Amino acid sequence: MRVFTLNDLQNKKIPRPGDFEGAFKDLSRGIKEVYQLSSKVSTQNPSTSIIFIGATVIGSMARKFDMRCTSDIDILMFFDDSRVDGNAVARFASQYRGFYVDVLAKAVRHNVPISIYTIFTSRLQSQTSRHSAHFLKHAINALSGFEGKGQSGCIVGDVSVMQKICRVAPMQTQDDVIRYISTKQEKLCNGYFSIGGLSQESTAKWFGNCFNAPFHSARNVLDLKNISYEDTKEGVIKAVESFSKTVAALLRELAKKVLEYSKSCDRFRDDIKNVIARPQLDSDLIYRDCSHVLQLLLDSCSQESDKK
Repeated sequence: MRVFTLNDLQNKKIPRPGDFEGAFKDLSRGIKEVYQLSSKVSTQNPSTSIIFIGATVIGSMARKFDMRCTSDIDILMFFDDSRVDGNAVARFASQYRGFYVDVLAKAVRHNVPISIYTIFTSRLQSQTSRHSAHFLKHAINALSGFEGKGQSGCIVGDVSVMQKICRVAPMQTQDDVIRYISTKQEKLCNGYFSIGGLSQESTAKWFGNCFNAPFHSARNVLDLKNISYEDTKEGVIKAVESFSKTVAALLRELAKKVLEYSKSCDRFRDDIKNVIARPQLDSDLIYRDCSHVLQLLLDSCSQESDKK
């Protein structure tokens, strides 16, 4: 969930569906070119080259059916660095970065945010990666086309190989989930008491995190409890109902606010006569609901610990 700055709104830098498609096509083109070039290099020097295994898009861009102006584009790039020294990653990046940096610049002109996550086999296999099985579950869902409900989000590479790599990722423990939620609570609380003194960018990011943190935390708890769910906000809400109707109701209210904000941004962007009021968010109300959800989820994790 992305929240726009006051300057973004004033200048109506609110992306349209076509902006996402255009930015994604440019980015995909750059990634495919890197893949083809790196494949030639790794074939010629298999023992000294990092291998670019493949890439996929995840999140709302992969699902498409729930993509809004407040969405972003998340790309996962998989690399096999198990047979090379640590300097190989730096060499690879310096050699090919230019091929897709320019398309990132194009995306910025569309005001479409893009995040690229690099997944290295050596870190997954040593269980030291910050990308846990929970995070890479999104990649598995995207690569499979959300269990046949859509097309694969694969950009380049072998889908089965990337899915296999994802399953090597370290599992999240109960302590990991508790730490994750507690960190979210602390950061959002610090931001809440700094509202008014934050920059436009920091304020917008804080609002976005308030909307994101409850759903990200709920996904973590669902995975910890081994409860299956559809990889959407509505899917998370329905799954959460199985252990807390209160949390599910609060998540539904937050999802409603996300939809309302997104629709108001669309209307504001398309208002030629500039008579529609600028979209606004209530920091007190949003923080109250967000912090309530996080605390209930934290309590749920603690209760699981007590049972054991």
